[in-house]
Amino acid sequence: MAARALIALLLAVTLSLPANQAHGFSLLADEEAGGRYGAAYGFLAFNEEPSTAGASNSPSSGGQAYQVEPIFSVEFPKTVARDAAYAVTSPAQWDAKDWLILGAGVAAVAAVSLADGDVHTQVQHLQSTSATDAAKQIRQFGGPYSFGALGLFLAGGEAFDNAPAKAVFIDGVASTLVSGGIALGLKYAVGRNRPSAERGNSYFQPFSGSADSFPSGETTQAFAVASVVASHYDELWIKGASYGIASLVGLARIYQNAHWTSDALAGALIGTAVGTAIVRFNDKRRSSSEKKTQFFITPIAAANTAGIGITVIY
Repeated sequence: MAARALIALLLAVTLSLPANQAHGFSLLADEEAGGRYGAAYGFLAFNEEPSTAGASNSPSSGGQAYQVEPIFSVEFPKTVARDAAYAVTSPAQWDAKDWLILGAGVAAVAAVSLADGDVHTQVQHLQSTSATDAAKQIRQFGGPYSFGALGLFLAGGEAFDNAPAKAVFIDGVASTLVSGGIALGLKYAVGRNRPSAERGNSYFQPFSGSADSFPSGETTQAFAVASVVASHYDELWIKGASYGIASLVGLARIYQNAHWTSDALAGALIGTAVGTAIVRFNDKRRSSSEKKTQFFITPIAAANTAGIGITVIY
């Protein structure tokens, strides 16, 4: 345990050192120049105004100052709330390509589900004491260890005044909350029984609250954090290590007879989509002029329509 903790600490400190910014692919709708940040959704409203708070001199892909919100201030929860609002409302702005990607993901999960039973049978024949112990530890990277990693990024970012490390913490928290909410909602709505229930891979109890196999929550969490880390750093070894560890979490949950293979794949897709989308969304804002988020409520009027509403402007 001590050796693993030391390795994790050294890895986090290394990642806290200066690194190039990268942009992850987003399933959620991309915001074009002059795009769609302002929309009439929900009850939270945000306004971007010039500010010097939290400014950083770290280079970005656009060559401008890369601003990371002050973590120990009201800006942090505002940023998380904005990210959640963006993730929830983005499907309303998806184009054909976004829906095609979503359809491909659903098709992939459906295809893999056809082999769930066979994979489950084969994996259960591979049980051993050492592998069981390893799976217990690997699983933690979809829970406590992932939160610990985000905490180390925060510590490293503050200690070295490193913008990418701070951004990993902020985006990781937002991605965890959003992807976790999606996973919990699907668990309740789908109601798939776990392999350990021994009812087969096609037994569902929707909205019962007693069956929560689909998707794998810990795999979702692992990939949400992994995609945030991978999207903030260009180094291939960082991307490989991040997604490699997350993949092991999914395999561990399958090995532990807690999830079907398609549960793990669905969790991986959800975590990756949310994590990369939030990083891309925040990167564009941070790489532009220095800004500060403020809340406001204002009337709105649509074309040929009079009325009062709530405006959300990021």
